[in-house]
Amino acid sequence: MSMKLFFICYLALFLITSHPTGFLDQDNIKIKGKVMDQGTKSPLAFATIRILGTDLGVVSNLFGEFEFGFPSSYRSDTLQVSMMGYKHSIQPISNFIDRDYVTIRMEEVVIMLDEVTIQGRQMSAREIVEKVIENIPRNYPSTPYLMEGFTRAHKKQCGKYISLFEATFDLYGKGYNNKPKSGYPEKVYLKESRQSGKVDQYLARQLESNRNPFVAMNHINDVLMLSYSLKTASHQYDLENHISIDNRSVYVILASFPNNDLRHYSHRMFIDAENFALIKSDMKMETIEEGDPNPHLFYGKSTDTTWTQVTTLRKTIQFEEKKGRYFPKYINWAMEGLLLSAETKESFCDWGGRFEMMFTDFSVGDVERPSKKNLLKPRGGKDPPDTPYNPEFWRNFDLIREFPLTEQIVTDLSTTVDLESQFMQRGNKVIKR
Repeated sequence: MSMKLFFICYLALFLITSHPTGFLDQDNIKIKGKVMDQGTKSPLAFATIRILGTDLGVVSNLFGEFEFGFPSSYRSDTLQVSMMGYKHSIQPISNFIDRDYVTIRMEEVVIMLDEVTIQGRQMSAREIVEKVIENIPRNYPSTPYLMEGFTRAHKKQCGKYISLFEATFDLYGKGYNNKPKSGYPEKVYLKESRQSGKVDQYLARQLESNRNPFVAMNHINDVLMLSYSLKTASHQYDLENHISIDNRSVYVILASFPNNDLRHYSHRMFIDAENFALIKSDMKMETIEEGDPNPHLFYGKSTDTTWTQVTTLRKTIQFEEKKGRYFPKYINWAMEGLLLSAETKESFCDWGGRFEMMFTDFSVGDVERPSKKNLLKPRGGKDPPDTPYNPEFWRNFDLIREFPLTEQIVTDLSTTVDLESQFMQRGNKVIKR
């Protein structure tokens, strides 16, 4: 199995990539650097860095940073960096060898904004969004589908990683226009999982919400759930840009709330101008100034001595077209914040968590549901049975090669017991505290 990486488009978790729990051989090459906008100098999250013509690649994290390790046999090949809305950067790998850190600047692709009309009149941003909703049945799967996915979640505190959870799963749905009257529209079936020896209470609580570590991710799919900015009654829409992506015309629409209560919220949508499919969604909530907390971000007691304040929440979804329908390719849910003293309410440490899902193989139409014994129950019920940790599976799992753990994750989580031993001790199970 392999995946053509974008991104996009998701979560958790800061996707700086380097190498898996087994460290790179000395003969291998490692490129470390940052991807940024050439004009604004702002970092570009979810840019794809790959060896041209291969499936070897990584994506940049929320800060535009990346680490990419690969065999030295590719030293004469070409490195391609791509990002939705930007020109590809293509350079020989030899340009990056023996450099401690590289900065790759991407040039935005912008085309002139053409007039969008309906029956002879200009089409507003709101009407474009309404067309997205109207065209969901023809743009997204309308018959049963089965997708294979990978999820990773981790938490970072005071500059160090303190917990990790990874799993592979099957996701089954009946179609975007065939949602049940109650319950969740997609079913998740756990296959393999592994986790560090300590998964702290806060991360476990997030992952175990409704006893299904994937429920939160499923229901932030804007198109499937008609959520966030596709609730048109309460939003203001502005046509921000008109760009070309892979020779296709794409509208960039910024959704916001006009009332002061949600002044911290913004949502940028990338919409195919030909078929009105939402192909990328980027939502952000933040606390704008110190002393001006966002009421929609978490702020409260996490232990007897500390409080947690989430200052930034970001959700990104990337869709990919397959056989004329759009399927989620990547979902990211990232949080950043502060730890505060329960006594003084003063911050003393940084904090961050990330949940992400990546989707690979898929089938549509006449699909067979996976075994019920592996079904993750959304509310209560019996979890899939615990089984031994399967190191052979993870060594051969393609996405671990493409999205390996960073040196820092491995080092931070191996202070007392090596990470592989922790995986072995915890076994293959739904995340436990």
